[in-house]
Amino acid sequence: FHVSDQEVESFLNSPELSKGKIEAEYSLHLNSTYTVKEQVKAQHILIKFSPGNSDAEQKALSKITELKERSQKEDFSELAKNNSEDEGSKERGGDLGFFQRGQMVPEFEEAAFKAQKGEIVGPVKTNFGYHLIKILDRKEAHIIPLEKVKKEIAQKLLLKEKVESYIKKIEGYLKDQKYAELETELKLKKIPKEETGYFRLAEEQVPKIGASEQVLNAVYDLKKKGEWAPQLIREASVRYLVQLKDIRTSL
Repeated sequence: FHVSDQEVESFLNSPELSKGKIEAEYSLHLNSTYTVKEQVKAQHILIKFSPGNSDAEQKALSKITELKERSQKEDFSELAKNNSEDEGSKERGGDLGFFQRGQMVPEFEEAAFKAQKGEIVGPVKTNFGYHLIKILDRKEAHIIPLEKVKKEIAQKLLLKEKVESYIKKIEGYLKDQKYAELETELKLKKIPKEETGYFRLAEEQVPKIGASEQVLNAVYDLKKKGEWAPQLIREASVRYLVQLKDIRTSL
């Protein structure tokens, strides 16, 4: 399904169509979608040690302390590339990108969010080892204004309306048993049929679908080859049209 720019503009310029809908959608998702949490962008150097091995830990601490002293005069990225034991970030100069609270281990996170842009903090001990952390940038928590996301919300609402309208159309074909029209509609929208293959009704899993009591019940009620289940099956964000392809009395 597609929503054109023209449709969006028409919707926004028609108060009788959009009045209250955009504001309601914005309010509904304000905390989850339109509130940006505090973030920091950091790079780090990690020196590992084996837990419980005091000698190894002391060597790691000495190494990370030495690297911190060197970082005052040398390029942090090069130090990370040549010394960090975090294989996932060392080739990027230890760059971890932006992250928000809850994405890193607590000790690392606490140190990073307390630091200022450009500051190098550490050694910070975590269950991974000892870290040096350099803060590259910060983004304070903020709310995205409604005006900036009006078009995005309008597009989302229009798309939802189109999908729901199409679903009602399909449900009408099923209710009236207009199977030829249904087949034509599916071809027009290029919605392919996917076969599950043979399976026993006593099974809990439907091949290619998974555990679905609704689908199993719908298949159980179908008796003739080519017959469609009389209702569209809704499960979370997924919709199923069920047709009986074939029956075997034994497998």
